[in-house]
Amino acid sequence: MENYDDLRLALAEEGRHLGLPSDGIVQVDGSGLSRYNLATPFALASVVRTGIGLPSFEESLPISGVDGTLAKRVLSAEVSGKIRAKKI
Repeated sequence: MENYDDLRLALAEEGRHLGLPSDGIVQVDGSGLSRYNLATPFALASVVRTGIGLPSFEESLPISGVDGTLAKRVLSAEVSGKIRAKKI
């Protein structure tokens, strides 16, 4: 039976295989909800460039003028509903 430490090591090995920066990602739990799970912008961009999970990642981002942190952020009618991004 696998435990979390085994899964974290396997994920780190997969990241190395994909050429992801090992020093830019800190994972302390499996939920993704901990404030101690961290990724540098470079590491996140590296993950996105692999294309793995990209549809799920894109779907998780708020849509301009529609929902989340971008619900009230509409630049013009032309872009409303067409931009997915994360407001910091």
